[in-house]
Amino acid sequence: LALLPSAVVAAAPGATTLGAAGLTDDAVRQLVTLTLGGLLAVAGAVLLGRPRWSLLAWPGLIVATATVVVTATGRILALVTVPAEGADWRLEAWLLPAALLLVVTGGIIIRRTPFIVSGATAPRAPGTVRRGFGYGLVGLALLGILGAETAALPFGPYAEGRVIALVALFAVLHVTLRWFDRSPAGTVIAWFSWAAGLVALLAGLGFGLPTPLELTTVPLGLSLILGQLLAAGLLGPARNPASLRESAAGPVLQAWLAVGLGLVLLPSAVEGAQGALLRPVLVLTVGGILTVGGAVLISRPRWRVVAWPGVLVGAVAVAVAASGRIRPLLGSSAGPDGRLEAWLLPAALLLIGAGYVIISRASVLVRPVHADAAATDAALAATVDAAGTRRLFGYGLVIVALTGILGTETAALPYAAFAAGRVIALIALFAVLQVAVRWFDRSRAGALLAWLLVAAGFLVLVAGLGRDLLDPVEVGTVPLGLALVVGQLISARVIGRARGTAFPVPSARLVQSGLAVGLAVLVLPSALLGAEGTPVRAVLSLAIGGALAILGALQTTHPRWTLLAWPACLVGTLTVVTAAGLRILTLPGAPAGPTGQLEAWLLPAAGLLVATGTCLVWVARSTDSADATSLPLRGGYGLVVAALLGTVLAEVVALGYPPLATARVVLVVWVFAAVFLAAFWGDRSPLGRLIAGAALAGAAGMLVAGLFHDVPDPVEIVTVPLALALVAAGLVHLRRVPAAGSWPALAPGLLLLLVPSLLLDLSFSPVWRVVGLGVVAIAVLLLGTARRLQAPFVLGATVLLLHALAQLWPWIALLYVSVQWWLWLGIGGVLLIVLAARYEQRIQNFKTAALKISALR
Repeated sequence: LALLPSAVVAAAPGATTLGAAGLTDDAVRQLVTLTLGGLLAVAGAVLLGRPRWSLLAWPGLIVATATVVVTATGRILALVTVPAEGADWRLEAWLLPAALLLVVTGGIIIRRTPFIVSGATAPRAPGTVRRGFGYGLVGLALLGILGAETAALPFGPYAEGRVIALVALFAVLHVTLRWFDRSPAGTVIAWFSWAAGLVALLAGLGFGLPTPLELTTVPLGLSLILGQLLAAGLLGPARNPASLRESAAGPVLQAWLAVGLGLVLLPSAVEGAQGALLRPVLVLTVGGILTVGGAVLISRPRWRVVAWPGVLVGAVAVAVAASGRIRPLLGSSAGPDGRLEAWLLPAALLLIGAGYVIISRASVLVRPVHADAAATDAALAATVDAAGTRRLFGYGLVIVALTGILGTETAALPYAAFAAGRVIALIALFAVLQVAVRWFDRSRAGALLAWLLVAAGFLVLVAGLGRDLLDPVEVGTVPLGLALVVGQLISARVIGRARGTAFPVPSARLVQSGLAVGLAVLVLPSALLGAEGTPVRAVLSLAIGGALAILGALQTTHPRWTLLAWPACLVGTLTVVTAAGLRILTLPGAPAGPTGQLEAWLLPAAGLLVATGTCLVWVARSTDSADATSLPLRGGYGLVVAALLGTVLAEVVALGYPPLATARVVLVVWVFAAVFLAAFWGDRSPLGRLIAGAALAGAAGMLVAGLFHDVPDPVEIVTVPLALALVAAGLVHLRRVPAAGSWPALAPGLLLLLVPSLLLDLSFSPVWRVVGLGVVAIAVLLLGTARRLQAPFVLGATVLLLHALAQLWPWIALLYVSVQWWLWLGIGGVLLIVLAARYEQRIQNFKTAALKISALR
């Protein structure tokens, strides 16, 4: 009766209140009522814990509290609901004293009432009621502050200050409650205060307040972080364990810390997509510090609870801030200029650096072989799982950064001003990173990351080639191919530092496949493009391919370089064939035809292939194991055969160009005859006979093709060298095989030596052919006589007789015409009489001669 009627009258809507003119009667009543209610509430709170005064304390406390609430509520509602006047400073003039009185009253009750832990006896239940009433007063005050201030936000002049003050108040109150009161009820009030701050923050954002928004997000986020650390006992003074609620610093705590950090950074990161540069720069800086710092501390058990949220939120903030500034650049009409890299590269480097730190500090653990393995399985599994999780997270950060670089830079390629430089820089970046990953991380995850980098490099290369951005193309193919080769050699432990035996070594076939692909990317594009334009690229491709092929052939049996040798030999051979073959294919279609440029490309390529094959054979023959040398042997002989046949084919096709037809036939036949003789003389193996046969077949084919084109003239230019080579090979065979006959060994060569000239001798022939054929036939006859060889003797005598007959036939015909027929008849009769008179002796002479000839070898 003493207070509440006055409070009701003071709260009436028609009562006047504080004004510029001074205090009215209603205002005096309101102030006195509020003051008396507050004093009575505080006195009741003080006396509530004293048994003597408890009967008076509760009524006084309840009535006084109601008086304060009714008085302040009435005056506040009058201000909020009157649009004409608006909720000006008088709102806080009534709200803050009333809320302060309620908070002080509740605080006194809480502080003067001991906390009752779980399991206490029933007689202490009144203490619980008193503490509950105190917390209720505090909660009522907070709820009143939140409701009144948010309802007053439409009043513009004070709105921004109210939002900032309200969020700061609830943030400070949340931390204060966490520091001084860790009971369950205190935890509830702390969470209520933080939730009230969040509501105030959202209400302010609904009105576009404040500016900048960090004035509310940062305090509220920091209060949540500090409150969680205080609740977990990581900060603040020590408390009696009996008065604390148990809380583990586990995933729940990490989640709330992440929420607090996210509230501090992420709104600024999102807002930083527009406006001044200061906000995104600060977000990148703070996010980078959190990311890298968390990566450094993530392996330390003491700081792990803080490190994980820091890394996660920092990485997200960095990504959001950078992407927010990059997206407008990609969509702008002017195109993404150098500012794109100014935002992209720092963000990517921060993520990659953090990922590397996490990976390097989370060592790869391999399960040891131990006699009592079952006793250590659980601990080891937990350690491996923890390290594995951190490593996977580190790899995830690196992959996210690389994916962002790849996607952003490829999306910026339509902007021509920077496109070529971006492609080259991007390929170089992925190439260097691939080698670095192979060098420093040889785990399975590291190998997978390296392959992803190779794939990214190939994607950029294809994108650059599709837009004709690489000129010359080698600025993209050479770094990528070289990096792939070096990476494969590092993974196979051919080069680089030893990393122990815990890391898996890829299979030899996989390594060789990667080496082949890398070498192919390194040299084959240049060989393909060398078919057009100046010959510089083709010459370099030919030289590099030949060097690769020969060096690879020489190292095929080397224990260290055998993995690289075969891919180098294969790719080098393909490069030589491609570079020379494509240049040769363009020559027949040229207006001048296949000029001497054919030999300029054909002969070096064939020489390189022959040299490669020779090196393979030499290396194979220098080892003792036949099994180990079978592949090099066959490969070497196969290359030589392919070079010979390819040369013949190219030269045969080029015989349609008359000015060089004779020279080409002569050159090929002479060279192939020499190769045939050298192979027959120096290599007695079956594969060596294959080389000799291929050379002989090539020479014979070229000779026949030349005859179809009526070259050369005279034909002896090519038949005589080839015949001499065959005769020399036959003599070598007769010396090596005493039981061999002269006909198989010498007849082919002698026939080729004598018969073409003899056939041409049947018609008009120049003097040199007549004399030469006679001399050669006599020489062959004498060779057969001296060496007692049947084939030279018979063929030489036969050819000599036919040659003499062919040359004397005109004289014989003239003599036959000039002498009477009956005289020839008489001469024939005389000869028959003479033969008949000595028939037996002549038969015996013929038999003796036949026996002597058949006795020849």
